[in-house]
Amino acid sequence: MEPAVDAMAARGINRGLATAAIFVIVFACTIGFLVTLGVLMVETVGGVLDELPRVPDELALWVNHTFHQDFTVHQLRDRLVKDSDVIGAYAERAANTVWGLSNTVLGGFAKMVTIALFSVYLTADGPKLRRSLCSPLPPAKQGAVPHAWDLAIDKTGGYRYSPNRQGPPASSGEPGRITPALGPIMQLWNC
Repeated sequence: MEPAVDAMAARGINRGLATAAIFVIVFACTIGFLVTLGVLMVETVGGVLDELPRVPDELALWVNHTFHQDFTVHQLRDRLVKDSDVIGAYAERAANTVWGLSNTVLGGFAKMVTIALFSVYLTADGPKLRRSLCSPLPPAKQGAVPHAWDLAIDKTGGYRYSPNRQGPPASSGEPGRITPALGPIMQLWNC
């Protein structure tokens, strides 16, 4: 996200405002994706619930056909209820699964919020952070480290915002055509 913020800051937009705009866009896209998945899940669960009344009859037919029996739905239900330990164990496993699932979802949400907060602050104050981290270094290294840091950011994410972006590699064997991120590095190594 920092290359997009850097590009906006280079056009005169306040770095904090650029960071906020990029994160709003990323957040909106994420919410849109999750809403789409939520709608799909609701439709799927609705379909399952619509089919649920037919399940006991189909189960009885399957048992009768597979095991050459002649059970009715009521007989199968009575046998299942009679053995209440099975139902109790199933209910306990289901409750543990729901509890574990909710813990996983909430834990994942907390991790995502933490990552988002760090990302916002590191993106908004990236140059200031780099200057602070490099200030104890010898003067000769104070320019080289931020340059390498910026180069790494540009090569890992900056190519997506470049107006001269190249597409997928052609089969011409040219080192600069492998990917926009790896091309310059491979040219340095004379690959």
